[in-house]
Amino acid sequence: ALMGLYILLFQGTGRQRAALWSAGFTWPRMLFVLFAIFFVEGHGMHLSANSISSFLREGGGSAAYAMAHFYDEVLSHYLGRLGTLGLTAVILARHWSEGQPAARWPLLALASAVYGLTYAVAATESQTVPMDLPGSAAIAGVFGARWWRLRALPGDLTYVFFGLAYGLAALVLAGWGLY
Repeated sequence: ALMGLYILLFQGTGRQRAALWSAGFTWPRMLFVLFAIFFVEGHGMHLSANSISSFLREGGGSAAYAMAHFYDEVLSHYLGRLGTLGLTAVILARHWSEGQPAARWPLLALASAVYGLTYAVAATESQTVPMDLPGSAAIAGVFGARWWRLRALPGDLTYVFFGLAYGLAALVLAGWGLY
């Protein structure tokens, strides 16, 4: 379900969608596919390794349990989170030069807050804050720098949504780290 939403966001609308699929080999499309693989593989690895790890937990500190735990709690989390950050970056790059967003502030702010808080909570649970905090800060920083330069919200609704969401995520993660 999430990949379907990421694909829709990546494609854009109207002329943007037609231009994407009429072109041949494009780096944005290839990067999108690469990060989609990371995202899906990370989640699939997490679910399967978690199941195996739970089964092996009863056996104690065996090498098989240690390996399953590594795939479950370390590698899968970093792959999935790298996929999420990468997909976001590619989508933001596609929406970089769009026009000003329509005035839908209440819904946009609510959706961005929900996404940002969910992202921050998932980062703390998956113990990937060393990657997620700088990634969130970078996305929010690029958004903030463009806003500062333009003195208006840059990009379309997708760009503003992710910029605000990752700004909130960076603040929550930094506050959590200070706490």
